[in-house]
Amino acid sequence: DSGGNPETIIDLDYPGFLDFWASNYNPSNCRIFLYGSIDTARQLAFLEDSFLSRENPRWKPRQGGIQDVPVAQARTAPRREVVAVPPEAGSEGKTSVILSWLLPPLADPAEALAAELLGELLLGHDGAPLALALRTSGLGEDLSPHTGLDTNLRQPIFSAGLRGCKEGSEDQVEGLILSSLEAFAKDGIEAEALDTALHSLVFASKEIRRGSGTYGTRVMTRAYRSWIRGHSPDEGLAVAAPLARLQATIEADPAWLGAFVRRVLLDNPHRTCLTARPDSGLFERKEAAELGRLAALKAALSPEEEASIRASQENFARIQAQADSPEALATMPRLRSRDLPLSVDRVPRETGTLGDRPISIHPLYTNGIIYLDLAFPLEGLARANYPWLPLLSRVIPAAGTAGQAWDKMSALLTRQAGGFNLVLEAGTGSAKSGGALGAWAIVRLKALKERFPEALALGLDLVTGADWGDRKRILDLQAELCNDVVSALVPGGNSFALARAGAFRGGALALDDLWRGMAQFRFLSRLSALGSGSPSPEILEALAASIFAREGLRINLTAGPEDLPGALAGLEKGLCRLRAKRAPGPEPEALSSSQAGPAALREAYAIPAKVGFAAAACPASLLGSPESVHETVLAHLLTTGLLWDELRVKRGAYGASCYMETLEGSALFSTYRDPRPVDSLDYFGQALGELASRDLPGDLVEEAIVGSAGRDLRPLLPEERGLADFRRELYGIDDELRLAKRLSLLKTGPADLSRAASKLATAYEGASSVLISRSEDVQLLGQRRVGTLAVDLSL
Repeated sequence: DSGGNPETIIDLDYPGFLDFWASNYNPSNCRIFLYGSIDTARQLAFLEDSFLSRENPRWKPRQGGIQDVPVAQARTAPRREVVAVPPEAGSEGKTSVILSWLLPPLADPAEALAAELLGELLLGHDGAPLALALRTSGLGEDLSPHTGLDTNLRQPIFSAGLRGCKEGSEDQVEGLILSSLEAFAKDGIEAEALDTALHSLVFASKEIRRGSGTYGTRVMTRAYRSWIRGHSPDEGLAVAAPLARLQATIEADPAWLGAFVRRVLLDNPHRTCLTARPDSGLFERKEAAELGRLAALKAALSPEEEASIRASQENFARIQAQADSPEALATMPRLRSRDLPLSVDRVPRETGTLGDRPISIHPLYTNGIIYLDLAFPLEGLARANYPWLPLLSRVIPAAGTAGQAWDKMSALLTRQAGGFNLVLEAGTGSAKSGGALGAWAIVRLKALKERFPEALALGLDLVTGADWGDRKRILDLQAELCNDVVSALVPGGNSFALARAGAFRGGALALDDLWRGMAQFRFLSRLSALGSGSPSPEILEALAASIFAREGLRINLTAGPEDLPGALAGLEKGLCRLRAKRAPGPEPEALSSSQAGPAALREAYAIPAKVGFAAAACPASLLGSPESVHETVLAHLLTTGLLWDELRVKRGAYGASCYMETLEGSALFSTYRDPRPVDSLDYFGQALGELASRDLPGDLVEEAIVGSAGRDLRPLLPEERGLADFRRELYGIDDELRLAKRLSLLKTGPADLSRAASKLATAYEGASSVLISRSEDVQLLGQRRVGTLAVDLSL
């Protein structure tokens, strides 16, 4: 558990900490995974010399080497648990009910794959039987975000449940899940549904993608799934062979899947029905209990023990403030600026027209997958209508059509496509392209080459003919989006604060707030309060008509060279289904008009949380100038230097960063899970002033240059390369501009950074700032900065 449980850290002593390290972090308990275009022999030699062959008298080697993660003791009866959880801002105290099973160990790779297949069959899309039963039950607002199969542990965990439930609905939710599984086990599965689930597994195995992390980390995770279960790591990477065995088993015995469900779920008593119930007094009770424990500990100390603790703390503070010696730093392996390439990655691009619309084509190896982006311009749409667009983005991919109910459409789309969604994109063009603001609704579709025509037809059916008459479905999706945004506020408050702070700067940053920041949060809160009286269906229908047309459309296609002719032919035929001209947009609603204004210079939002988030934005240099490059290096230096040392290490914030949005000419600062967010808002400016007055060592500047270049040098996957190049084309960022940035980066020196810090320190005096934290912090900020707009979301 990242960081440990705060309530038990009080019980941790230093000898126990050292013992845990000595027993676990030593070569006898280590598995090694290497990935990349590297000299393997050199890497292994380094590990042998630096770690594996070393002896440390504190290590406690494990007898017999690595012990596999043990199998949990199987329980013989189901459990019911009720836990109190912090209430989420704007959630109105809604309860979640989740039923979870610990599956038995699945040693056979084909059986482990069967568990993944089961997850797809039951919950893989909105129309899957268990997902559909839960969504249409009326027992909750939408699926719990914890619903699904988790295969990353020693034994998989299967979970299904609802959030937004009424009190006392546990029996009904649990009964519904069990009866749905019983029906699945008894009736079996239709051939089309099985083909849909198998297609999802095949697509996931073929796609060269990152998943939730880097591609190498994703591969490592798959390898460890089998490795920690006593099998070789390559078994976790193999999909084709176990999938073929699984298919053969199901074909030979159609009842096998039903029996598998019965064995791992229905007849498996190792399950828990968990009710998560919001408790508005939870934080206060926890804090009181913690203070009481600390007071009791302090009362039991002798004067000598108290003096020893104080001396230890003072020594710790001294060590923290002490810089590492040059000799110690010299032992760290590092890249030099001379190691960086003088060229930039140039993505192959062919431009032309398809029908009457411009198209960009990227002939790249994609392992038989076609990626399509249809970028529809938003120019001409009233700004007050922009807050509705995230809901439109949620509804379009999940709706039905006049001829197909939404659950059937969901199944069809999952069967033919590997992904279909609508994303909102905005940015200010480079000075080279005129510097105009551009905003787009981009329909993104990916499919295996043999299924691309059918996938495209289904996607266009939704874009041109979504069933706007299904009011219940649209309002259900509206509630789902509201719940997702509410649930994201506390764990991801830094992104909300950043978007809102940036909104004061205008341009694309203001649109980001309307779509993903506090403006969107408050818009959805007001929309949710309307309940069944929401005007969403009518407004969304008018918005779709005003956006999805060939007028202004830009097309981006990424595929293998051999797959491009077929994709282009299918695409040209499909585009004829789009109307030629855009219809007029809907009249702005008062609900959204009130959210479209500029942000206040200083805003603070009170939420039920023990930690907070701080963000600030101020003017910076635009892309294309040497100053923007210097400021980018400075931002890296701040993030990995002063902000890290002061806010992360000393003050306990879980994260702190500075980022330059060069297309928007803005510097953005933020902290994450910060116990002292009000102080952090002041420290951002202090850090800039400190760097402006300091003589910066050349080695430190070089490290920042190398770190800054890392963002541009990160290897991109085929889909990412095609989309990145398309975005550069939209905003006028050509390869010459990118190369000039790289060369300017390599020439950056200490004096450049000092000037950049001085300029930004002055600009920060007029920075916009946003605080999202507990009410005490909001009050403190109001006392320090008169004129702060305070909003209480914890009510």
